[in-house]
Amino acid sequence: MLRTTCSPHERTLLVALVRLDRARLSKKVAIPAFVAATALLTQSALAQDVNISGRVHTVKPSKLVKFVSKSKQQPGQAVFALPAPGGGSDPTIGGATLSFEDVGNAANGASYILDATGWTGLGNPAGSKGYRYKGKDDAVDPNPKGTCRVVLVKEKVIKAVCKDDGFGNVPLTTPFVGADSIVLALPVGSAASRYCAEFGGDEAKNTDKLMKRKNAPAPSGCPEDPTPSATATPTVPTTGTATPAASTEKLVFVTNAEFTGALGGLSGADAKCQAAAFNAGPSLTGTYKAWLSDTSDSPSTRFVQATVPYKLVDGTVIANNWADLIDGTLLAAINVDENGDPGSNGVAVWTATETDGTLISGATTALTCDNWTLTTAQADGGRRDFSSFAWTDAGAPNACTGLDHLYCFEQ
Repeated sequence: MLRTTCSPHERTLLVALVRLDRARLSKKVAIPAFVAATALLTQSALAQDVNISGRVHTVKPSKLVKFVSKSKQQPGQAVFALPAPGGGSDPTIGGATLSFEDVGNAANGASYILDATGWTGLGNPAGSKGYRYKGKDDAVDPNPKGTCRVVLVKEKVIKAVCKDDGFGNVPLTTPFVGADSIVLALPVGSAASRYCAEFGGDEAKNTDKLMKRKNAPAPSGCPEDPTPSATATPTVPTTGTATPAASTEKLVFVTNAEFTGALGGLSGADAKCQAAAFNAGPSLTGTYKAWLSDTSDSPSTRFVQATVPYKLVDGTVIANNWADLIDGTLLAAINVDENGDPGSNGVAVWTATETDGTLISGATTALTCDNWTLTTAQADGGRRDFSSFAWTDAGAPNACTGLDHLYCFEQ
């Protein structure tokens, strides 16, 4: 049946669309905002950048970062477009990236990978009313409380709250030099859609202890290059000399971060490697996996066995090919992290893996932190300061409650 009337919600959207169209023609509003309003009317999938106004934004160095955006501050009070359930931007499938950057000081930034395991679709069907992320449910986040406590994406509100808890996950410093560019990108790694805010706005406080800003207008556009990210682990300024990955080499690093043995299984460990590489920036492209074994799988079966050299990100060759990698010794220790820096913390690395890439002889779930899911057992590991067999099998097992690194290999 043809309907000749519209609901109050639709009327609001139509008014917003007309206003945006007029503004677009007078070049006052960026094209993506007009497209976003059109998407709201057609209920099409979110598939572009959406510039969002900001209600409030707070940064407490080494403690807290949060922001809230509300649709009533959008032009015409147009509601936010949502990712289509099951689509390319659905965070329950592909996760999301949340980043903050001081526009006046690019070194002052933090970025987080919000793994798909932490996201829940709201409504029926799931996702029709939006999405909620809880860090405590994120299988990859090393903080048991969740670094980002909550991220909410709904038609009327988009917000995020992330806390440090002593993990060093809020490296932002204040006062800010410029506006804070905030980008929520979906999915991880190849964002199909981004929500972008820029605070700006009314400055309530900007001291060495607190930055608080309110009522920021929507930016004219999203950043040209999406800010790289991590597993609810912050992006830190890179100071190394990372060598770009190429078909003639495979890059290897030891993670700067340390983790308990409850890694979320092999897939969780791989995600931590991928996040570390992604955080390090465009120098480390490709797919990365952890040099790690459980009772069902190991590098010998799950790694691409390269015929080209394995190199640290500073260019040092550790093995000429797969056969050289598993012959018992390395040409150099894997002692450089994803940023190209030598680590200054512990030397232990989770592996449960022999030099030939297989599971440590005699290892059971009790010697692999229950296949890398619990902290109640122990596991064998290696040392990043050795190039002998001890690089992967140092002998004595470590308690799974301890904090060790991961070796990460490009595939």
